Amino acid sequence: MLDASLDYLQLDKTQQTLAALDQEEDSSNKLVSIEEDRVLAGVENRIELTKAKLTAARIALKRIHLQNDAELLRQQLAHLTGLPAASFVTDSQSIPSAPRVSPEGEGNHLVVKLNAGVQAAQANAKSKMYQAFGNSRQIFRPQLAVAGDYSLFAKFNNYDLYFQHFQYNNFGIGIQITVPLFDAVTKARERTSAAEAAHAFAQAEQTRDTVDEQIFQLQKNVTELGAQQRVAQLQAELAQEQLDAIATQLSNGSGSANAPLLTPKDEQLARIQERQRYEDVLDANYAMMRAELSLLRSTGGIEDWAKSGTK
Repeated sequence: MLDASLDYLQLDKTQQTLAALDQEEDSSNKLVSIEEDRVLAGVENRIELTKAKLTAARIALKRIHLQNDAELLRQQLAHLTGLPAASFVTDSQSIPSAPRVSPEGEGNHLVVKLNAGVQAAQANAKSKMYQAFGNSRQIFRPQLAVAGDYSLFAKFNNYDLYFQHFQYNNFGIGIQITVPLFDAVTKARERTSAAEAAHAFAQAEQTRDTVDEQIFQLQKNVTELGAQQRVAQLQAELAQEQLDAIATQLSNGSGSANAPLLTPKDEQLARIQERQRYEDVLDANYAMMRAELSLLRSTGGIEDWAKSGTK
C-alpha cells in the first residue's frame, strides 16, 4: 500500500512538473530568440546566446527524464494493481491530505506497540514460550497411553474347530503407563525449546528497539523536511514577486531615473527562475509526504490514511 501510494504521488508530482516545464520551455525558446536578435543587432555577444541555448537544452533533457520516470511509474502501478499502465492519469484532488505526524517522542512507546513487525516478533516469542512450557511439563510426569482393538473372525476359516472357546467378536484393550525418571530426549527438547524462547524474546526486544529508533529518525526527518519545504515555498514566493516586479517595470517603467534598465531578456529569465522554484516546491512537498507516509507505515496507520481518500 505504501509503494502504490508513493508511486501515485510521484506520478502526480511528475505530471505537474511536466506542465511547469511546458511554460519554462516556452520562456527558454523566447529567451533564445531574444538573444539571437541581440547578437544580430550587435548589442550582445554570442556567449549569452550559447547560455540561452544551454538553458533550453537542459529543460529538454529534464523533460525526457521526467517522461521516462512517468512511464516507469505507470508500469510499477500496473504491476501493483493489475490495471493497464496507460489508464493511470492522476487526480491531485483525490489524494488525501497529509497525515498528522506525532511530535518527536510523543507517545512513542504506544506507537511502537502498533507496529506490525513488533507485534509479529512478540507473538512469535510468546508461542515459543508456550512451547517451552509444554516441553518442561513432560519431565518427571507419568504418561498414559490407552489402546483398544476390535476383531470379527469369519466362520469360513474354521477357527471354531481349532479353538475350544472360539468367539466371533473379539475385544482387546491395553494401557501403558510410562514414568520418565530419566529421559534424555525429553530433557534435551526442553532445554532446546527454552533456549529458542529466550532467543525469540531477545529478538522481539531488538525489533522493538530498532523500530523505536527508526520512528525517532523518521520524526527527525519530517521536522527537517518541513523546514526545507518552508524554504522552498518562500523561494518560490520571492521568485514570483520578482517576476511581478519586472513585468510591472517593463509595462509602466521603474519610475526612477537611477533604476537599472530592464529588458525582455530579464523577464524571460525571471519566468524560468520562477518555474524552477515552483518545481522545487513540488519536490519538497513530495519529499515531505514520502517521509510522513513512511512514518505512518511504521506506526500502523497507512491503511486508514489510504482509505480516507475514498470517503
